[in-house]
Amino acid sequence: MKVNDAVPGAILIAFAAGVLYQTLSFPPMPGQDYGPALFPQIIGILMVISGLALVVRGLRTRRGSGAAGGPTAGGRMLEVADWMQSPAHLANFALLIALLIFYILVAKPLGFIPTSFLVLAALMTRLRGLRHLGSSLAIAAVATLAIQQMFGVILRVPLPWGILPPVSW
Repeated sequence: MKVNDAVPGAILIAFAAGVLYQTLSFPPMPGQDYGPALFPQIIGILMVISGLALVVRGLRTRRGSGAAGGPTAGGRMLEVADWMQSPAHLANFALLIALLIFYILVAKPLGFIPTSFLVLAALMTRLRGLRHLGSSLAIAAVATLAIQQMFGVILRVPLPWGILPPVSW
């Protein structure tokens, strides 16, 4: 899919506005000229500037493109790519979205390890085929444990244990 730069620029500006709005609720630090909101506000302002640059570039490109040029033909804001005509590619995309929703809904009650394993196993099996089922399951298991060790143990990110608290390490 080809998207004119003005579209992601506008999305970036909207996201930055949300970030800036959230920083208004950050409490001030007693005895400090700046508080915990300073860094997110700087990032939000930089995101607004970047979004504006994308919007301006996208609108210039749109005006300057003819039927034969530009990032989207005829100056359109959005153009469907060739891969979107393929049923297999659309099925892969739909599976990815479904698995993301599944992860969001199930990760906390089921736990990070089983949920991540199921998601990775489903993706690996779909993309590699049933012929490689054994190696896909092995890769999903190793990747899940490696991610859990990296984030849960080394970086100390609290990952949900779900049904596995008795075996937490």
